[in-house]
Amino acid sequence: MKRLFLLLAFIALSAFLSYGQEVTGEIRGKVTLAEDGSPLPGVTVTLTGQTYGRSDYVTTQEGNYRFWKLTPGNYELKFSLQGFKTVVRSGIRVNVLASVAVDVGMETGGIEEEVTVVGQVPLINTRKASVAASFTSDQVASLPVARRVSEIVNMAPGTMSAHPQIAGSGSGVIHGFGVRFQVGEFSMDGASFRSTYGASGMPTGVNTVRVEETQVTTSGQDITNVQGGATVNFVTKRGGNRLSGESYIALMDKSLQSNKKLPANMGPRPDTGADPAVTYLGNRGRAGVYRTYDYGAALGGPIIQDHLWFFGSWGVIDSQTKAHTNAIADRYYTPDMYGKINFQWKKTTLEVAYAHTDSQAVNVDFSTAIVTVNKLDRANPYNTYTAQVTQTIWDKLLLSGKLTYFSGKTATHQANFAWTGAGDVSYDEGRTYNPKNRYYTFNYFKAPPYNTEATGHWQHYGDAQKRPYFVVEANYFGERFLGGDHEFKVGLDRNYSRFIEEYMAPNQVFVDIFPWQRSTSLANNAPTPFGGGNYWGRIRTYSDRFGEKRAERTGVYFQDILSYGRFTANIGVRMDWHAVAWEPVTYHGLAPNDDPTLVAGWAQWTGETKVDGGKLSVDPTFSPRLALTYDLTGKGKDVLKFMYADYGGMFESGIRISAGFKKGNTRGEFFMPFIDYNNNFIPDWGTNEMFFLNWFGRYPTPTDVETVAKVTQAETAALNAKYGNGLVPWNAWTYPGWMYVSFSGNPLGNQATGKDPTDFLADSYTPEKIREFLLSYEKMISSDFSLQFLLAYKKNYNLQWARGYTGTFQNRTMLPNDTTIKVGTDPTTGWDIYQRNAALYPTPSGYMYDAYQNTYNDFKGIQFIFTKRFSNGWMLQGSGDLQDWRYHIDKGETGMSTLFDYNNNRPYQAFQYRSTEPGQNVRWHFKVAGMVRLPFGVNLSGFVDAREGYPINGKWVTSYLGQTLPAKTDKYADWRMPNFWYANMTLEKVFRFSENVSSTVYATAYNFTDNMFTTMINEAKVPTTLNQPTNVNMPRVVQIGLRFSFR
Repeated sequence: MKRLFLLLAFIALSAFLSYGQEVTGEIRGKVTLAEDGSPLPGVTVTLTGQTYGRSDYVTTQEGNYRFWKLTPGNYELKFSLQGFKTVVRSGIRVNVLASVAVDVGMETGGIEEEVTVVGQVPLINTRKASVAASFTSDQVASLPVARRVSEIVNMAPGTMSAHPQIAGSGSGVIHGFGVRFQVGEFSMDGASFRSTYGASGMPTGVNTVRVEETQVTTSGQDITNVQGGATVNFVTKRGGNRLSGESYIALMDKSLQSNKKLPANMGPRPDTGADPAVTYLGNRGRAGVYRTYDYGAALGGPIIQDHLWFFGSWGVIDSQTKAHTNAIADRYYTPDMYGKINFQWKKTTLEVAYAHTDSQAVNVDFSTAIVTVNKLDRANPYNTYTAQVTQTIWDKLLLSGKLTYFSGKTATHQANFAWTGAGDVSYDEGRTYNPKNRYYTFNYFKAPPYNTEATGHWQHYGDAQKRPYFVVEANYFGERFLGGDHEFKVGLDRNYSRFIEEYMAPNQVFVDIFPWQRSTSLANNAPTPFGGGNYWGRIRTYSDRFGEKRAERTGVYFQDILSYGRFTANIGVRMDWHAVAWEPVTYHGLAPNDDPTLVAGWAQWTGETKVDGGKLSVDPTFSPRLALTYDLTGKGKDVLKFMYADYGGMFESGIRISAGFKKGNTRGEFFMPFIDYNNNFIPDWGTNEMFFLNWFGRYPTPTDVETVAKVTQAETAALNAKYGNGLVPWNAWTYPGWMYVSFSGNPLGNQATGKDPTDFLADSYTPEKIREFLLSYEKMISSDFSLQFLLAYKKNYNLQWARGYTGTFQNRTMLPNDTTIKVGTDPTTGWDIYQRNAALYPTPSGYMYDAYQNTYNDFKGIQFIFTKRFSNGWMLQGSGDLQDWRYHIDKGETGMSTLFDYNNNRPYQAFQYRSTEPGQNVRWHFKVAGMVRLPFGVNLSGFVDAREGYPINGKWVTSYLGQTLPAKTDKYADWRMPNFWYANMTLEKVFRFSENVSSTVYATAYNFTDNMFTTMINEAKVPTTLNQPTNVNMPRVVQIGLRFSFR
């Protein structure tokens, strides 16, 4: 009773904190009389394990027993009863979410007589309809995955990393089978580990040295999952009754890497109209490894036998990369430290853990998509604190509670420039970033797509994440209730994510260098570099950006697993209450270079602005789940499964927090043109480069900007009539460069802090949802080999959209969904051209956010999965996905557009320009991983990933009235990038010094066939080469390493 009181006290203390995922499994079964199969009550079932103490269970009147909340690992069961032979079942592997059935028939005899059975558990879970894959630490050690958790995840059926994981490079976020990566979930020991605020990637890496098992679920999510995206659970290692440990070191080096150059054409197929001479970012060099070290160690064991254990690990990834230009990045240093204590006493367990992970980068490039001579320093330290407790009562009731607190920081800034980023709870008032004559510079002449000049400076960015989580849960097992056995689960979880962000451009000024876009060929036009003249630029300046926001979610869930012989029904429901909020803040305007003579001119545009705090909430989301399984033969070898789920979604993933929701968010953003006469890529204040100053003899006021707009509007019709549309010479305008004179928001001369926001949520708004239907058949061909066939339909609906209004927030008039008008027909292609009807529908004053009712994405998929676990010297697992993922548009909701027919019902696809995650839509995708044991202690393993090329825009035929157009008969994705595949292979030699001590030498060849393929191209309309590759895979590289372990 005292222990129960302590447990309830713990739950009460944690109830204001956080949220979790299920990362345990169970062993259950029935004990019968071997002679006639009748139930055998009163049998003592004793459970022990490698990292587990001891627990006893006495079988019920129906002969049932159950051990809940077991961490992944190997276990042994002992069945004893006076008058019967003792039965021992060993070698029982429990994975995450596994329900392992171990049924035993006992023979009469002396209790001292022992029958030992060493056998593997069934491959098919007869109680759940989820589609998941588990990878143990032993498997990961021998497979070619570069000790990166993202590469482990990429091996699972149904997952896809848009940029393939090769030798530690690639993408860290994963698309699921029919779901976008944004709704995925990463968990560490059951607590969310995804990036704060809606993204699904991990905030920093997790070293595999501390991971016992990685479990990836792509369909049929557990009741604890909110969004329905792919769920990745990392379960950490723990100590056991035997002292055990490991150490490792591995090396990749440029000398072990292919020097083969890229071909001249890395673009799509020639019939897309891509330039046949296009190369990757204008170069034929290949980005890859310069040198990478992986090293680490782990140790675990008993403090008090059977009751108290410890585990600790330390791992490092220390790397340098080589860019496509052959430039060498400075060091990326990522240490990972972890410690855990486990306690068990009879029916009570307790665990506490601490993890520290950092990612430090010095003097590195920003990305492969933005070329910059400026280098950056980065730091990403993260700390995680975990405590969890379980208490079993009466062998039928299990109470559990888990508390995790996650705290992390990010700081990105100009290399070798001292700056303290965000990360503290409070904002440092008056912080400035004003290096002399340094600005955040984009050069649109240089591709792709911009270049930050040497005279420019990079932005400074910092954030802090504070994220507590909790989940409390009760499980109850009831027999012979309504004709069957029931396992009830009820839980409460809470997610409170706090995010503090600070973002500062140097001098709060952006400088854009680009051509005069009216006509560069006419005389007397704006000076451009094409004619050997000067650069044309635009200054953008606004106040600093700082904000503290949070996402809140509280959920309750109920689940009942009903068993009626061969039939099992899993019925569940969860409700979630969502909110997003932001704290009050004061934005501080900065003057360029902090020059007192400039302060007065800029203050009217970027002075101090106060923004009130606020909160948005929506009606609770309702998420029903139903899974049915039927064992066709009653032997667990042929199982038919069906599942329906309607996942409720996450508010912060869909809506985010736009500035328009905030009262008083009226800070101005001011645009002003200049001409770079001395070609130094910066505006020279007080000179004739600032010709706006010459127009008025002073810094422009709000009235001056209005004057420019009125005069220009009055001149436009006459000048276009005289010279032709778009052909007006530079010196014909009273105010040349007028199109770059503007401001957004209100300058301080016309603002009132605390006014109404501009944007709001519709009463009908609900977060995005995913509806899922699954039908599968699983068959065990043998005790070690199973097949699974899956049909899946998934619908992503309630997609967010914004509808504009005119007037004021309090007195508004909603605009119709369709505000376009047909303005002409292209004579070449026949496309009707639609543009916004500005005469009838002015620019919106604000927006109402709602959810589409008839516009959605849907997914139809067929999946084949085969699993041959390791036996007889080999293992093999693979999957094949056939899928179609489309975006369906309702014209009544979205309105008309020029390319409506081109895009409607198209394959759903992420945008391919400056996107880190394109290519989630391939119609086929195959993976195979395997290992074979050769003579003399040699193992050979491999992994192959093959997929269809990603959909892209086709050939652009012409341009008319400002709209770039394809052929009228074209549809989006009639063209695709080339299909691609790659393969990794590992050869290892194991030296055994004893039964429990071994050392392994290995070599892994990543992309060993040295295939070259493009995973992202430029599809944007900027002055760069269309269809130019912006991401190319890693070349072949070999890693050599050494592992040592004792158990």
